[in-house]
Amino acid sequence: MCPFRDPEARRLWSKACNYHRGSDRGHVCGNPDACMRTLHEAVRAEGIVEIECREIGIYNIDYWEGWQGGLR
Repeated sequence: MCPFRDPEARRLWSKACNYHRGSDRGHVCGNPDACMRTLHEAVRAEGIVEIECREIGIYNIDYWEGWQGGLR
């Protein structure tokens, strides 16, 4: 099931392979860089702000998630 609501994000998500969408862990992706790039584009299209744990510090991640309403 697609985790996105935005039509463009849904379209991008559908372009990723089953492994990277999480529906078939036995699948061997032929181009993992392209799949990850497509999923990152879907996240941006959805309007989700990505942040590296290293940027805010690992001890602040609980605060950050709480501040974001539990969403990553």
